[in-house]
Amino acid sequence: PQEVWKSDLKLSSKLVIGTTIHASYDGSKKSIFNANLTADEITKLVGESKIGQKNLTEEALEIYGVTLEGYVRMISDIRVVCPLLVLARSQENENIPFYIASQTQGDLNLADVDSDVLAILGRYNSNNPAKRRYLDAIRQLFFYFVSHGRVNHVSSLNHVLNIHEDVIPSRDYANCDFWIKNDFVPRYAAV
Repeated sequence: PQEVWKSDLKLSSKLVIGTTIHASYDGSKKSIFNANLTADEITKLVGESKIGQKNLTEEALEIYGVTLEGYVRMISDIRVVCPLLVLARSQENENIPFYIASQTQGDLNLADVDSDVLAILGRYNSNNPAKRRYLDAIRQLFFYFVSHGRVNHVSSLNHVLNIHEDVIPSRDYANCDFWIKNDFVPRYAAV
C-alpha cells in the first residue's frame, strides 16, 4: 500500500490507521505468551531472538521492562505498531492520523488485538471509570471521523494519538525510532 499511495498524491478515501499496544498477543501460543513467564525467562527469550543476535537485549529490556506486558508490547511494536506507523508516515501530504490504544482488558491486563475495535463497536467491557472514559474517548474520536471526514485531535505537528482514558495527541511514538534505527522495522513486520 505504501508504494501505491505514494503515486496517488490525493487519496480518494480518508484513512485512520492504528492498533493496540499489545496487538501481537496470541493466547494460543503458550510457549511465547505464557502468563507465568519470569523476568529471567523473558530475558532469555529476548536474548535468544534476533534482538539478542544484534546485541540489543539489554537496551530493549530497558525500554520495555521484563514483564509479560512489556514483552508483548515489544513484539507488537516490531511486528504491528511500528510498521503501521511507518505506513502512516509515508503519506506526508495526507497527514494520516495514527492511533495507539493502550487501555487494557482481560485477565492478563493487555490491550489485545481487538480492544480498540470492541470499544468502537460498543462491545468493550467498561466496568470501571477508567475503562468508561476510554470507551467514550475512542468512540467519540471515530464517530467524529465518520461524521466529518477528519480526526479532531490531529495537527501537522501531532498526528500520533495515544488513547488510554483520553485521546492525547503527540508528535511521535519513540519506541518505533529505536526499531527503525536498528533495522527491525519494517524488516520483521507482520503487516
